[in-house]
Amino acid sequence: MKNCYNLTMDINKYSPIGKIGKNHLISLSAYSEEEIFEILSLAENIAKAISVGEKPSFLKNKKIALIAKNGQLSQRIAFESAVSALSGKAVVCSMSGSEIESLVADPLSVAAIVGYGVNALVVQTSEPNDALSLEKLSNLPVINANGKCGPCEALSALLTFWRKRGRLGNATIAMIGDPNAYADSFAYAFAICGFDIRFICPKELASEKLINFCRQFGEADVCEDMCSGLKGVDAVFVSDDSLGEKFVLNENAYAACYGAAIFHALPVSAGVGITETLIDNPNFYALDEALALPEIEMAALTLLMKK
Repeated sequence: MKNCYNLTMDINKYSPIGKIGKNHLISLSAYSEEEIFEILSLAENIAKAISVGEKPSFLKNKKIALIAKNGQLSQRIAFESAVSALSGKAVVCSMSGSEIESLVADPLSVAAIVGYGVNALVVQTSEPNDALSLEKLSNLPVINANGKCGPCEALSALLTFWRKRGRLGNATIAMIGDPNAYADSFAYAFAICGFDIRFICPKELASEKLINFCRQFGEADVCEDMCSGLKGVDAVFVSDDSLGEKFVLNENAYAACYGAAIFHALPVSAGVGITETLIDNPNFYALDEALALPEIEMAALTLLMKK
């Protein structure tokens, strides 16, 4: 059943105003549909400008620091590409878990980073609360780029759906996996933009808080059966946590929504959440989603730096 709770806007008719009312991008739970459209629209415009050889300079003379956990190479490259494309200076701080714990608990260390002339912080750590802690300790714009709970990956999926399907909203997305482990921002992003949500997982894992949030904007329910949960949906998000064979997206289950967009954050391990045959399906948009990530970060940094 399509969303009937509110009349969501048509992003194709939306006229961007070039600003948002937020100082940070920690979670999408407090963002409006208009603010999400601002980010998506600017990301699309920046991408088009770069594709014809233009060199946007929104971050000229700006230093953007990345606080990253060791080993998160692809996300680090996405961040550096984003800052460089906007003529900014990327300062990458690759740290161990204990070093990150010490930093987010030490106001003086954070004050020193601010004093070094850094203009914004991007946080790519494994702990969801690290970005929130740094936001409280600094007066800089902070972006949560956590691969599981961060909003950037979710916005990349929205941007990809818009590009591939030409619209947003009036649709349903199924989310396969443990809602306590994957990115809650995916549910926030799609719900705010007019998607009904089906969480496919054991009912005891369902997050009442997350479901109630989504129900402010449309329908949200939990289904333990893959085929029933996938019937007629327009998109599928697959988490990389393993709930066993019953919750692996395979060809038989996908037949219930054949042609639906499939999203999955990189890296992808065949057999963990999704079968190898579906990774080769033309509707599997994990690479497109990943390639949209720098564009989302460029747009978010530009809007936050304006604020």
